[in-house]
Amino acid sequence: MRFEKAVQRVAVVSFAVFSLVSAAAFADDPCRDPWVSEVAKQVKNQMGYQIMGYHETGDCNINLYGHDWSSKDQLRQQVQQAQSALRSAGLEYYGPYGGNANAIKDTRFNETLYAGDAYVGPSSGAPARGSRVGNRYIWWIQLPRGYVMAVARHCPEGSASSPTGACKGSGF
Repeated sequence: MRFEKAVQRVAVVSFAVFSLVSAAAFADDPCRDPWVSEVAKQVKNQMGYQIMGYHETGDCNINLYGHDWSSKDQLRQQVQQAQSALRSAGLEYYGPYGGNANAIKDTRFNETLYAGDAYVGPSSGAPARGSRVGNRYIWWIQLPRGYVMAVARHCPEGSASSPTGACKGSGF
Protein backbone atom coordinates (compact mmCIF):
# COMPACT_ATOMS: atom_id res chain seq x y z
CA MET A 1 0.00 0.00 0.00
CA ARG A 2 2.82 2.46 0.82
CA PHE A 3 4.50 1.64 -2.47
CA GLU A 4 1.29 2.44 -4.39
CA LYS A 5 0.94 5.81 -2.60
CA ALA A 6 4.57 6.64 -3.35
CA VAL A 7 4.04 5.81 -7.02
CA GLN A 8 0.91 7.97 -7.04
CA ARG A 9 2.82 10.90 -5.51
CA VAL A 10 5.60 10.56 -8.07
CA ALA A 11 3.01 10.45 -10.86
CA VAL A 12 1.25 13.57 -9.53
CA VAL A 13 4.52 15.49 -9.13
CA SER A 14 5.68 14.39 -12.60
CA PHE A 15 2.40 15.50 -14.15
CA ALA A 16 2.58 18.87 -12.36
CA VAL A 17 6.14 19.50 -13.58
CA PHE A 18 5.20 18.43 -17.13
CA SER A 19 2.17 20.76 -17.03
CA LEU A 20 4.27 23.73 -15.90
CA VAL A 21 6.92 23.10 -18.55
CA SER A 22 4.22 22.67 -21.23
CA ALA A 23 2.47 25.87 -20.15
CA ALA A 24 5.73 27.81 -20.33
CA ALA A 25 6.50 26.41 -23.78
CA PHE A 26 2.96 27.19 -24.95
CA ALA A 27 3.28 30.79 -23.80
CA ASP A 28 6.42 31.26 -25.90
CA ASP A 29 5.38 29.25 -28.94
CA PRO A 30 1.59 28.76 -29.03
CA CYS A 31 1.31 27.81 -32.71
CA ARG A 32 2.22 24.49 -34.30
CA ASP A 33 4.37 26.38 -36.81
CA PRO A 34 7.12 28.28 -34.94
CA TRP A 35 7.38 30.95 -37.68
CA VAL A 36 3.64 31.63 -37.36
CA SER A 37 4.04 31.95 -33.57
CA GLU A 38 6.86 34.43 -33.97
CA VAL A 39 5.53 36.51 -36.85
CA ALA A 40 1.84 36.54 -35.84
CA LYS A 41 2.79 37.65 -32.32
CA GLN A 42 4.96 40.46 -33.73
CA VAL A 43 2.28 41.67 -36.15
CA LYS A 44 -0.52 41.48 -33.58
CA ASN A 45 1.63 43.30 -30.99
CA GLN A 46 2.34 46.06 -33.53
CA MET A 47 -1.43 46.37 -34.01
CA GLY A 48 -1.90 46.62 -30.24
CA TYR A 49 -3.37 43.15 -29.78
CA GLN A 50 -2.15 39.83 -28.51
CA ILE A 51 -2.18 36.60 -30.48
CA MET A 52 -5.22 34.43 -29.82
CA GLY A 53 -4.91 30.78 -30.62
CA TYR A 54 -2.87 27.66 -30.20
CA HIS A 55 -1.68 24.81 -32.40
CA GLU A 56 -3.88 25.41 -35.50
CA THR A 57 -6.71 27.52 -34.03
CA GLY A 58 -7.41 31.23 -34.15
CA ASP A 59 -4.44 33.35 -35.17
CA CYS A 60 -2.33 30.17 -35.38
CA ASN A 61 -4.34 28.77 -38.30
CA ILE A 62 -1.88 28.69 -41.21
CA ASN A 63 -4.78 28.92 -43.68
CA LEU A 64 -5.34 32.52 -42.54
CA TYR A 65 -1.98 33.34 -44.08
CA GLY A 66 -2.35 31.43 -47.35
CA HIS A 67 -0.95 28.12 -46.04
CA ASP A 68 2.41 28.56 -47.82
CA TRP A 69 5.38 30.94 -47.73
CA SER A 70 9.06 30.70 -48.56
CA SER A 71 10.49 33.17 -46.04
CA LYS A 72 9.63 34.96 -42.82
CA ASP A 73 9.34 38.22 -44.76
CA GLN A 74 6.75 36.68 -47.08
CA LEU A 75 4.89 35.23 -44.07
CA ARG A 76 5.00 38.65 -42.37
CA GLN A 77 3.39 40.27 -45.43
CA GLN A 78 0.71 37.58 -45.54
CA VAL A 79 0.01 37.87 -41.79
CA GLN A 80 -0.30 41.66 -42.14
CA GLN A 81 -2.63 41.26 -45.12
CA ALA A 82 -4.82 38.71 -43.32
CA GLN A 83 -4.99 40.63 -40.04
CA SER A 84 -5.83 43.83 -41.92
CA ALA A 85 -8.61 42.03 -43.83
CA LEU A 86 -10.06 40.62 -40.60
CA ARG A 87 -9.95 44.04 -38.89
CA SER A 88 -11.58 45.71 -41.92
CA ALA A 89 -14.34 43.11 -41.77
CA GLY A 90 -14.81 43.75 -38.04
CA LEU A 91 -13.65 40.28 -37.02
CA GLU A 92 -11.09 39.19 -34.45
CA TYR A 93 -10.37 35.95 -32.65
CA TYR A 94 -10.74 36.07 -28.92
CA GLY A 95 -10.83 33.59 -26.11
CA PRO A 96 -13.46 34.31 -23.50
CA TYR A 97 -12.54 31.01 -21.85
CA GLY A 98 -8.81 31.33 -21.28
CA GLY A 99 -7.60 32.85 -24.53
CA ASN A 100 -7.94 29.72 -26.62
CA ALA A 101 -9.56 31.51 -29.56
CA ASN A 102 -12.72 29.45 -29.54
CA ALA A 103 -14.72 32.44 -30.66
CA ILE A 104 -14.67 35.27 -33.19
CA LYS A 105 -15.78 38.70 -32.05
CA ASP A 106 -17.88 40.36 -34.75
CA THR A 107 -17.67 44.08 -33.98
CA ARG A 108 -19.67 45.06 -37.07
CA PHE A 109 -22.77 43.18 -35.90
CA ASN A 110 -21.98 43.09 -32.17
CA GLU A 111 -22.14 39.33 -31.81
CA THR A 112 -20.00 36.32 -31.12
CA LEU A 113 -19.38 33.74 -33.81
CA TYR A 114 -17.92 30.38 -32.95
CA ALA A 115 -14.59 29.68 -34.60
CA GLY A 116 -15.72 26.17 -35.51
CA ASP A 117 -18.49 27.67 -37.64
CA ALA A 118 -16.06 29.67 -39.80
CA TYR A 119 -14.44 28.18 -42.87
CA VAL A 120 -10.81 29.19 -43.42
CA GLY A 121 -9.20 27.74 -46.52
CA PRO A 122 -9.05 27.86 -50.33
CA SER A 123 -11.95 29.77 -51.88
CA SER A 124 -12.69 26.70 -54.03
CA GLY A 125 -13.84 24.80 -50.93
CA ALA A 126 -15.74 27.63 -49.25
CA PRO A 127 -19.51 27.84 -48.90
CA ALA A 128 -21.01 29.95 -51.68
CA ARG A 129 -20.60 33.66 -51.06
CA GLY A 130 -23.95 35.31 -50.30
CA SER A 131 -25.74 31.99 -49.78
CA ARG A 132 -28.02 31.52 -46.81
CA VAL A 133 -27.53 29.21 -43.87
CA GLY A 134 -30.73 29.31 -41.88
CA ASN A 135 -31.38 33.00 -41.24
CA ARG A 136 -27.74 34.00 -41.89
CA TYR A 137 -25.74 35.01 -44.96
CA ILE A 138 -22.27 33.81 -45.95
CA TRP A 139 -19.65 36.56 -46.10
CA TRP A 140 -16.17 36.06 -47.53
CA ILE A 141 -13.11 37.81 -46.16
CA GLN A 142 -10.30 37.68 -48.74
CA LEU A 143 -7.05 36.26 -47.36
CA PRO A 144 -3.63 35.79 -49.00
CA ARG A 145 -3.04 33.38 -51.90
CA GLY A 146 -6.69 32.82 -52.84
CA TYR A 147 -7.77 31.74 -49.36
CA VAL A 148 -10.89 33.08 -47.64
CA MET A 149 -12.59 33.13 -44.30
CA ALA A 150 -16.28 32.42 -44.77
CA VAL A 151 -18.53 33.36 -41.86
CA ALA A 152 -22.30 33.41 -41.45
CA ARG A 153 -23.64 36.82 -40.41
CA HIS A 154 -27.20 37.93 -39.81
CA CYS A 155 -27.22 40.57 -42.60
CA PRO A 156 -26.33 40.21 -46.28
CA GLU A 157 -22.77 41.06 -47.35
CA GLY A 158 -22.21 44.76 -47.84
CA SER A 159 -24.69 45.78 -45.17
CA ALA A 160 -24.24 46.84 -41.59
CA SER A 161 -26.22 46.59 -38.40
CA SER A 162 -28.11 49.53 -36.95
CA PRO A 163 -28.07 50.14 -33.18
CA THR A 164 -31.36 48.22 -32.97
CA GLY A 165 -29.81 45.21 -34.73
CA ALA A 166 -31.68 45.73 -38.00
CA CYS A 167 -29.75 45.40 -41.27
CA LYS A 168 -29.01 48.62 -43.16
CA GLY A 169 -27.29 49.37 -46.44
CA SER A 170 -27.44 47.29 -49.63
CA GLY A 171 -31.14 48.03 -50.04
CA PHE A 172 -32.17 47.68 -46.40
